[in-house]
Amino acid sequence: MPTITVTKGNKTQQRQPGLSHITVLAHDPPSSGTTTPVPEPGVLWLMGFGWIGLAGFVRINARRKVSSSMPH
Repeated sequence: MPTITVTKGNKTQQRQPGLSHITVLAHDPPSSGTTTPVPEPGVLWLMGFGWIGLAGFVRINARRKVSSSMPH
C-alpha cells in the first residue's frame, strides 16, 4: 500500500491512507416486541365524512351566491 508524507511544522510523518472515522446510525426495534395497531379504517371514515361535509358547505354557499345575484 502506498504511503503519504505528512508534514506538520518541523515534523514529517509517513502514513498509510485509510479510513479514520466510521459512523454507523441504526434504529433498535422496541424491546417488548409488541406493536400498536393503527386504526386506519376509522381515520379514513372520518376523513371521508369531512370531505363530504366540506363539499356540502361549498355547494350550499355556491347556491346562495347564485340566488342572491338573480333579480327578484
